[in-house]
Amino acid sequence: MQLLYLWVEAFKNIKREGFSFSASHECNLEQEQDHLVQSFRITEKKNDVNIFGPKMKSVTGIIGENGSGKTNILDLIGMKVNQRSFVKDAKYFMLYKQSKTKYVIEGKGIDVIRPILRGIIITPGFQEIYSLLVRYDEGTGTFTF
Repeated sequence: MQLLYLWVEAFKNIKREGFSFSASHECNLEQEQDHLVQSFRITEKKNDVNIFGPKMKSVTGIIGENGSGKTNILDLIGMKVNQRSFVKDAKYFMLYKQSKTKYVIEGKGIDVIRPILRGIIITPGFQEIYSLLVRYDEGTGTFTF
C-alpha cells in the first residue's frame, strides 16, 4: 500500500493541516467552517519518469522549522493502530492506495470525514479508531464500500 495523504484535524501542535505523500497523485481536500471534510479529490498524475529504479516509486521529505511538527507527523504515521487509541484529543485520517480501485482510510474521529463517506452507516457504537476499505468515486469526490 502507498500512503497518499494525511489530514490532521488535531494532533499535538498540528491543527487542520494536510500532507501529501505521493508524487503520482494529487489530493485536494475542501473543508467547511465546521471543520468537517466536505469533498476530497484524487487526481492521478501522469509521470513517466522514474529516477528511483523499479522497486521504489517516490521519496518524500518532511521539511520545516524547529517545533513545526515534523516529528509529530512521523510519530503519528509510525504508531501502531492500537497505540493511536491512547492519544487523547487526536483526530486525523490517512489515505492509502491499495490497488487501482481500492483505498484504505485509517484514522481516529470518524466525524471529520463523515460527509465524504457514502453508503457507510455510522452507529453510536462505531469505534473511534477505524480502518475502512473503500472505493473512490471521482464524480462525487466521495468514498463508498
